[in-house]
Amino acid sequence: MGSRFTRRPLELPLELPLALWLFSAAGLASNLLHACLMKRRQLLHNASELTDARRELRRNATRAEAVLWACLRKSQLDGKKFRRQHSIGPYIVDFYCPECRVVVELDGEAHANPLAQERDAKRSEFLTRLGVTILRFDNDQVFKNRERVVEAIRASLKTSATEPPLA
Repeated sequence: MGSRFTRRPLELPLELPLALWLFSAAGLASNLLHACLMKRRQLLHNASELTDARRELRRNATRAEAVLWACLRKSQLDGKKFRRQHSIGPYIVDFYCPECRVVVELDGEAHANPLAQERDAKRSEFLTRLGVTILRFDNDQVFKNRERVVEAIRASLKTSATEPPLA
């Protein structure tokens, strides 16, 4: 069974008016741009070399991740789909909403040391350059005030949905 989208080579007759030819060339350029953007997305999101690491992180989720995932899974939060342990570039984020380009990170005790904070800063810089909004919460916040965490995520989803994506 073939693909739903078939690409045919551009065949232009010589007698084709210039304006129509330019329009066809623009369509070809648009197709090439779309293909490049899709390839870029494939290179950035869920890289195959990180599949095992993502799977392991999902299997060994922290208690805080499990509690928050129960609130985010199955598009429960305003109908927005979240992915768990999603990779963007070389980094694996805890939760990601692709529609709104929002990342939710839960920080436990391991994030308290200076080396981990430096790594988190580099990760945040990388993701911000891609136009991703990053929300960080301590594990304790999820346990003590889950509703406030969910409301903060909801507010960020609404804000991110109204902002145009970066080019």
